[in-house]
Amino acid sequence: MDKPENNPIDVDLKSIVYCNAIRNGGWDEWKFGLEMYKQAQVASEKEELFIALTCASESWILKYYLELTLEENSPIRLQDLDYVIRYVSGQTVGRPLAWQFIRARYTELEKKWETNPGSLATLIERVTGSFNTQFELEELQHFLDTKARKLAESQPAIRRAVSQVQANIQWMARSRPVLESFLRGSGFLQ
Repeated sequence: MDKPENNPIDVDLKSIVYCNAIRNGGWDEWKFGLEMYKQAQVASEKEELFIALTCASESWILKYYLELTLEENSPIRLQDLDYVIRYVSGQTVGRPLAWQFIRARYTELEKKWETNPGSLATLIERVTGSFNTQFELEELQHFLDTKARKLAESQPAIRRAVSQVQANIQWMARSRPVLESFLRGSGFLQ
């Protein structure tokens, strides 16, 4: 971190090293990664860094990152906004944060993608694709009924999102008892 211009990390290992440094580091390492992102001149380096920034294990850092994407002079390019949200949602700690962010900042996100609502619909589909409880389904349906009605009516991705959550709930109902029995029999559960 002392001499960022002298980066000895092998190009094939950068994404792994960056992600693990940020995951196992704290605010200082995250801010360093953000500064490196801002200074990067090569597109592939910028991409590796903005993805690595989503590896933070602290929820408050991920929330800060999500909020940073919508700031007026954000260093995060508009075309990278959906990637940041999707990658944050791929982190265990980030999944609920990304969904909360979409719901809380929906009006702003809708304005950002007003010329391409399909992208917003696809983002919602991807962020909610692993939902598997009745509560999450009801939360999604409430969101679609209250904030995203127009999007839900016009975009097939939204209908797929609801169908996927329903299928996940059915799979859990069918498979959870079998898995729990297996894990108990193997001594992994009590």
